[in-house]
Amino acid sequence: IVLLLEFLNSFRSFGLRFVLYQYVTNEFELGDSQAGAVLGVKGMVDIAFGLVGSIMVDIYGVRWISLTAMTVSIVGRTLLAFGRSKGALYSALFFFSPCGDALLSVGLYKVALKKLSTPLTRPLAFALSYASYNLAGAIADLLVDKMRKFEDVNVDSSPLLSGVYTPLRQFVVVTWVVVLVTWMIVYCFLFDWTVIDTTDPDGGDEAANRNLSEGLQEDGESQTCKPMIKAHVLRRIFHEQFQSMQTTEEGNGNGGASQPLPTYQMTKTKLITRETGQSGLKQFLGQVQELLKLRNTWMVRKHISSLSSPVLLTFQYQGTCVWILLVSGAHELDC
Repeated sequence: IVLLLEFLNSFRSFGLRFVLYQYVTNEFELGDSQAGAVLGVKGMVDIAFGLVGSIMVDIYGVRWISLTAMTVSIVGRTLLAFGRSKGALYSALFFFSPCGDALLSVGLYKVALKKLSTPLTRPLAFALSYASYNLAGAIADLLVDKMRKFEDVNVDSSPLLSGVYTPLRQFVVVTWVVVLVTWMIVYCFLFDWTVIDTTDPDGGDEAANRNLSEGLQEDGESQTCKPMIKAHVLRRIFHEQFQSMQTTEEGNGNGGASQPLPTYQMTKTKLITRETGQSGLKQFLGQVQELLKLRNTWMVRKHISSLSSPVLLTFQYQGTCVWILLVSGAHELDC
């Protein structure tokens, strides 16, 4: 489920990025400079909301943040796909898109994937996640090129949806459908759980592992994970890997019987609000305050005392003189 969500989220993100500039200039009749300014402001707002979202995930959990961001993103994508005015465009890009899309771009589902995997299975899980992410981007790129050849569609059956749908707008409608499907999958199947390998003392969430071992979990907060694949299916498809996982116990009088597949325990993720009992807003402000207290947040590194042969590059670009100063510091190259 998480890998599918990663795929759909990547398609939603890459799909809009590929066509956004051309979409706002062609569909909303913005000039090049105006479109650049609009997208520049949107990018800065996205960064701010992305920083906020990374803190909120730890406080409220992946499910709550994902549902909230998806709901806001649906509104913003609806305005982009079916809106015709510049007011709808600005509302979508400056408010709904940062509040929704930016929160979904902070590695939200990678947090869920980390919680649902053990140290033994995590490398494979993240490799599949990265492959799904890139595959969705490639498919979105191919689909954009394919849909550019489509004909305009004139819709007049509904007053709210009436108008001419160009190939670009049709593709944005496709991404809108993807957002709706993703919301339904998150609502039905994504929950805040943490998988623990009870045989690995270093595996899983430390607090959840401790509570599980001490029997501190409440009813319904812990359950045994069922394997997604049967042993005989695994042996038939990946015979060599399966044999390497099994250890024969002939010396123990088990008649050469092999050990079963490992089983894992799954517990509800302990969120910050559950552990402390404090409100999410108070936790958020507390984390921001601690972040601002860090010296690295305000420190401006000065390499004046460690300059070693600084190089000044000067060239002309479209009538503008550009100066680039390359400074070699102790461990890095600043530009």
